[in-house]
Amino acid sequence: MSSGEQSNPKKPRLVFTDLQRRTLQAIFKETKRPSKEMQVTIAKQLGLEPTTVGNFFMNARRRSMDKWREDQDPRSPSNSNIGCSDGGMTPSPTPSNANLASFDQSHIVTHATLAQLQLGMSSKL
Repeated sequence: MSSGEQSNPKKPRLVFTDLQRRTLQAIFKETKRPSKEMQVTIAKQLGLEPTTVGNFFMNARRRSMDKWREDQDPRSPSNSNIGCSDGGMTPSPTPSNANLASFDQSHIVTHATLAQLQLGMSSKL
C-alpha cells in the first residue's frame, strides 16, 4: 500500500443485548417507521447510537417484506393455486403503508412501551 491508501480498521459488529433486541422488536411491532425524534429517544433509553436504531428499523422492515414475499410466493408448497386460470402467476398486491389514524394510536402505544422500559431499567440499576 502507498502512504495515501491507509485503511481504517473495521468497526466490530454490534450484538444487541437481550433487552435491547426485545425492546426494538416490540417497538417495531407497534411502529414500523418511528420518527427521528422517537429513534433518538429509543437510542438514549437503550444506550445505542441513533444511527444504530435507524438501521435496526430499516433492516427489520426489509426482513419483514422479504418474509411477506416468501409467504406470498405462488411456488411455495403451502400456497396452492389449484383452479387459478393463470396458473398462479398473478402478482400479489404489495402491502400498503399503515394509515395515519393507526399510526397515531401505535405512536401512543410505543411511548407507553418506552415508559415501561424506563421503569424496568431503573429498577434493575
